[in-house]
Amino acid sequence: MIQATTILACSGGLAIAHQRFLTPTNRPQHDVMDNSRYQISEPATELVRRTAIIAQSLPAEWLKEFDNSILFLATHYSKTLNASIIEATKRSVRLELMHWAHQTIKNPTKFPEPLITADAEEIAKEVTSLNIPEIFIEISRLHQNTAIKLCINTIFQEKCSQEIANEAITFLLKSINYYFDNSVNKLTNIIHKEKLSATHSKKDAKYNLIKNLLDNRFVDANIASRELNYNINSTHQCGIAWAPKDKVQLTELEKMTIKIITKISTAQSIFIPMEHDTIVFWLNLKNPITAQQLSKVPHHYPARLVLGPLGQGPDGFRRSYQDALTTQRILTQFNAKTKFATYYDTQLIEAFAHNMDFTKEFINTTLGKLLAAPPELQKSLYIFLREGCNLTKSASILGIHRNTLLTRIDRATSLLPTDLNEHRIQISVALHALVAPEIFITA
Repeated sequence: MIQATTILACSGGLAIAHQRFLTPTNRPQHDVMDNSRYQISEPATELVRRTAIIAQSLPAEWLKEFDNSILFLATHYSKTLNASIIEATKRSVRLELMHWAHQTIKNPTKFPEPLITADAEEIAKEVTSLNIPEIFIEISRLHQNTAIKLCINTIFQEKCSQEIANEAITFLLKSINYYFDNSVNKLTNIIHKEKLSATHSKKDAKYNLIKNLLDNRFVDANIASRELNYNINSTHQCGIAWAPKDKVQLTELEKMTIKIITKISTAQSIFIPMEHDTIVFWLNLKNPITAQQLSKVPHHYPARLVLGPLGQGPDGFRRSYQDALTTQRILTQFNAKTKFATYYDTQLIEAFAHNMDFTKEFINTTLGKLLAAPPELQKSLYIFLREGCNLTKSASILGIHRNTLLTRIDRATSLLPTDLNEHRIQISVALHALVAPEIFITA
């Protein structure tokens, strides 16, 4: 039998194993030791082989120790670890133990590569779906500790010198640690892939749910609100951001759009990538984001961005999106230079766009010679009328002096075929149709 000093040495090795269980959950790959042959003496090699033969036979007391370790965690996670996971874990442990033992018997001086069983993969995926992947890592570490303890206890029963026992124990510690470290690394990769897959699945489900809402298919608003974490029954404003692929990738555009919009408004929101390099978002708002708020978006933002009007409930969710699409189409159709616009900026343009012949005739007869005047005259008069003839505010928007604006207004009104005071509405509408597609809120 092994003397007391040997038992102390073995206890030190077991303490190391306990420390390994308590601290790391996924050791980095570079910490996993080399599996090249380990130099040990023939007597120690034979002792390792005999220990592996005992392990391969799956002694009842060994299985009881492993099962107890599983039940210990099952009690701790009683709300999440169901009976099927527990039974699958027991099966997996038995197969892995037999695999380690079999490989060690064949090559007693080489660290065995781990076996990732079908059960182990399914358990890893299941606990990931339950959002508790750390359980599987804990199970692996607990089994690692149990295997070390059982192997050491087996060597305690052997009649050998203290030196041989220590040599065999040192090898077994390294072999078991190598096996479980590699196993944990491989399972961590499986869990990581499963998380990525789950993320994509959630995004697909989210996209399909929104698509059904937009297509006016039957969707329970309360269920949709819960799934999207967004109140469909509330008041919405939809926005659309888009940019060519050569300017920015869609994922980066999504991050930038979320960052910018959440700075403008802290309201509950939902963002989703759509086709054609587009990000669509909705905000739960009582008051809409204004053109002035949009004008504060940083100049380095690479996309164009439009906003629909406020809408109430599922119908408003759809309508705000459709009107945002209309605004996007108007900007594109008229080759507008502006990057940002709201539906209210383009609403009149949309009405005119249905009858272009009438629109051209209306603009010609209403504006007369002003139609051929320098653009700054048209723009200045348009802003002046849009701002309720507020000279100070208009000059500030245009970035010019009040006197300069007065001069431009005088020149512009002198070119009109009718009196401005008598036909202010018609002139405002004509200038809006002429000028707005080019300037919108950048005026």
